[in-house]
Amino acid sequence: MLDRNSFMETLRAVAEVCRTSTDPLAKEEILKYFDGMELSEEQVEMIYQYLQLPPEVQTGEPVPEEEEEEQASAISEDEEEENVYFQMYLDDLNAIEEMSEDEMQQAYQKLLTGDSSVIGTICESWLPGIAELAIPYAAQGANLEDVIQEGNMGLLIKLSELVGAGDVPGVDAILEGAVTAAMIAYTEENLEEKVANMVVKEQEKKND
Repeated sequence: MLDRNSFMETLRAVAEVCRTSTDPLAKEEILKYFDGMELSEEQVEMIYQYLQLPPEVQTGEPVPEEEEEEQASAISEDEEEENVYFQMYLDDLNAIEEMSEDEMQQAYQKLLTGDSSVIGTICESWLPGIAELAIPYAAQGANLEDVIQEGNMGLLIKLSELVGAGDVPGVDAILEGAVTAAMIAYTEENLEEKVANMVVKEQEKKND
């Protein structure tokens, strides 16, 4: 039986190779990493499509027509609930008084000189921007609330690293990079998890 943890580790390793390779890997090269896992043609195709398609393209498991309608209904309900949550979240953010550009730069300067007391204020002012940045990643199938939370955590970690860092140019860009990196990492992990579940499920069906 396919070992899920081993498969996940291999999938992540191959995904990293594909991301860092200057030339696209051939299908045969990719399959070498999965030698000994006894994958079916359908499973191999899932893996290949996942590794070759851009992140915004979702892989999916073919389902019978009657199940497809049920899944579509469930997805629609989930999306509606998520949209309600997001609107409520945005309404809450409207009550937050954002700092002006000058006030933000002053807060950054205090942070860089070692004043960690401004972290909370900076985080609060960044909340609307993080919510906006999360939308494209949530559209890839990840839970919007989780993506926002990951972005908030990425911001907090980077701000903590910048305390007392001295003269650091482009703090806004650095923080946005930390936020998006955290969101990307979560989204990729979420997609990997889905692909792994599909492949393992197919393997279980094959062994039944």
